[in-house]
Amino acid sequence: MTQFSNERVHEAVTQFSSAILTMQSADDLERLVVALWVEMQALGLDVEYCGINILHASNRTLDFYGVHETGLFMAEGIPFSDAFQCANQPCLDEMLDLFKEGQVLRCTMQTQELAQWLQRIEGLGIQFTGTIPVAKEAEYHLVEVPFKGGTITLVRTLARPFDDEAMSIIRSFSQILSFGYARYEDLRKLQHQNLELKVGLAIDRVHVEVLAMQKSEDWAKVLNVMRKQLLDLGMKFAGCGINIIDEAAQRFRQHIVLPALIREKFRPLLPSVPIDEETDLYVAEHVMEPGKVPSPAAMEAWKNKTILRRVLEGEELVRAAERSSRYMGFEVSPADAYPRCLLDVPFSHGLIALSAPREEDLTVADESVLQQMAQAISVAYTRFLDIQELERKNRELNEAQTQLVQSAKLAAMGQLVAGVAHEINTPLGTINSNFDVTSRALNIIREEMTKHPGGPSNKSQQMFSTLDSLMNVNRLACARIIRIVRDLRNFARLDEADFKEANLNESIEGTLSLLQHELRDRIEVIREFSELPLIPCYPNRLNQVFMNLLVNAIQAIAGKGQIRIRTQVKDQHLYVTISDSGSGIKPEHLDKIFDPGFTTKGVGVGTGLGLSISARIVHDHQGTISVETELGRGTTFTITLPVQGVPEPISSVSRAERQR
Repeated sequence: MTQFSNERVHEAVTQFSSAILTMQSADDLERLVVALWVEMQALGLDVEYCGINILHASNRTLDFYGVHETGLFMAEGIPFSDAFQCANQPCLDEMLDLFKEGQVLRCTMQTQELAQWLQRIEGLGIQFTGTIPVAKEAEYHLVEVPFKGGTITLVRTLARPFDDEAMSIIRSFSQILSFGYARYEDLRKLQHQNLELKVGLAIDRVHVEVLAMQKSEDWAKVLNVMRKQLLDLGMKFAGCGINIIDEAAQRFRQHIVLPALIREKFRPLLPSVPIDEETDLYVAEHVMEPGKVPSPAAMEAWKNKTILRRVLEGEELVRAAERSSRYMGFEVSPADAYPRCLLDVPFSHGLIALSAPREEDLTVADESVLQQMAQAISVAYTRFLDIQELERKNRELNEAQTQLVQSAKLAAMGQLVAGVAHEINTPLGTINSNFDVTSRALNIIREEMTKHPGGPSNKSQQMFSTLDSLMNVNRLACARIIRIVRDLRNFARLDEADFKEANLNESIEGTLSLLQHELRDRIEVIREFSELPLIPCYPNRLNQVFMNLLVNAIQAIAGKGQIRIRTQVKDQHLYVTISDSGSGIKPEHLDKIFDPGFTTKGVGVGTGLGLSISARIVHDHQGTISVETELGRGTTFTITLPVQGVPEPISSVSRAERQR
């Protein structure tokens, strides 16, 4: 009498067939092996382990999907040479021919052999998924029944080996599984095609964003689109960034795209630029150090165009977390949350960098996707550099145009001042001459009247006294007019338009003299002048810098306040510091104040050219200009110039001025 009724076997095989027909993707093999286990147990075969092995002859690897009493147990990508085999059993390469002929393998499996094999596979870096079966006995009966594409592996105790009736049932399942394998292959191909289509669409979306780039800031949008597309493809990563290796400038730049919650949770001090409500861009720049920055492994991966995968453990993980915390300036240490798995994929100018909490989060398939994405990022970064260069040239062109306009204004002002000075000096000379004649005439009259008996009357003496006072006031007024004309001439340097040596203390004093009407009774000027050497320069252009900075300082002070001017020489450089007690500059405006056209003043008050022109003039003198500010407390501008001066001429604009 048979142990298994035909009806029950037919029902079990039918149920297993239904499981095959309802497969939706290649990943359903896990569900399929569970269905096989359930039907085996329902028939009373009492297997300790039930597995489906897929043999990939093309790359000589196998995947196994198994079930035991405590759950699933799976692994993929095991080389044929490392497949499990019982003692005295031929290797898998030799068994393939037997499996093709439909022969069944029977053997006695030693529990110790299985434990050693599991340890060896883990040593190869192959990850197991699920729970490892716990052996209760030292030996088991193992059978492998072939089907098209692989084998079914079943394990029972030695006390209950598989008899002929059980093997007949198992063969029925293997025949159905051959059909299931064909469906698995179709689903796998379809899944691969769908993935390729999704990857292609993702890369196309990145390309569209690249083509939409209008300014260099749009680079952040490209990175964000890349990040979102990778997430939509199912990649499991925490951090995403682009590491730029600029050998020409010896700079290593990190462009890191992180969720906004990182800013909220860890509060990094490194400035970030919001891309949208969900993501921020952080940019960090480091000087390249051979063997340190970037790491030797990263540099080698980029040069050799190879993928770099690193798994951080122990002290290495702690060091990486501390280094990241230092670069990002985290107020809250991310050591506990720092990702263990780092994946770098090279592109034309650096590496696409992903990080994930676990090694298995970033798969080999992810590496392939990133390699395709690297081509799009190469195009994107090249366009980013082109746009940066175009912006630089446009900025230089605007600055040159601004300089030419300002030079024309200076020339016109020089002509105007020359005309005004001439027109004033001529009648002023006449007035001074007349004062002298009038003074002598009054003295003669006074002397003549003194010679007459009784001398001048009291009324005459009062008139002489009044006339003397008026003459003194007129002399002071004329002296002031003469000083104003001289200061105007000195400011415009009408007689010193060429490159020459000048004392900047005198230049600053002359500029202050012209601004007395703005300073009087409102702003106290504190002078802390050191003895300065004469420096080679264009005095009229530096006067313009001092005028711009002082006018800005005056306009920044509402009501009464102070302006402190300090000059000193240190380390072969001359320093001019102009500080005010005004309103200060907002932090978000600091990186724009030297841009042409940028102004925070009202309509008709500022043109936005003063600081831009001043920065260009200082730069042409091979100097620097820097700013420090505190909102509500004031601003300090520091000009640094070389004591030795600069070689003439200092710019093409200067040459044009000289030629005119």
